[in-house]
Amino acid sequence: AVRGLLKILEDPVASVRATAATTLGKIGGEALRMARPVLAKMLKDKEEIVRGASVEAFSLVASPEEVISKILPLVKDSSSNVRARVALAIGRSISSSPDLPPQEVYSKLLSALLDFSKDQESEVRMQAALALGRVAITDPSVSETLARKLETLLQDSASNVSEEVTRALWN
Repeated sequence: AVRGLLKILEDPVASVRATAATTLGKIGGEALRMARPVLAKMLKDKEEIVRGASVEAFSLVASPEEVISKILPLVKDSSSNVRARVALAIGRSISSSPDLPPQEVYSKLLSALLDFSKDQESEVRMQAALALGRVAITDPSVSETLARKLETLLQDSASNVSEEVTRALWN
């Protein structure tokens, strides 16, 4: 079944490739590790739906350094859906590791999240708020600074952003 999914990642239909990437992300484990090289290539797919699904799946097995080298280039993607998934991937990369990434890597990831908190699209700002909340919990040394940033996002005109900030600050 896994080999079949790996083959489907190269299907000519974008929605099929995206569904295969999403499915591999849900399966996880060895299947996802086997798909890693193909998923990395799919991050550059011409179709937004494929890039977004690939970001999410690849980030589940990527080291913080790989997030910088392979996912971070998508911070300027034309698709807000892709940018939102990049924000989520960055937050996951920082908060799910047993140890914080090396300082240089950590600074780049955190800087990208702070930039996303100013994105023109509310979905991206919402994912940035969620990720910043996770980082604040993971790293007490920045929690006060991030809490202040999140407090400014409480004033966001989009209700989904202020709702996520509320959860991040008080959950």
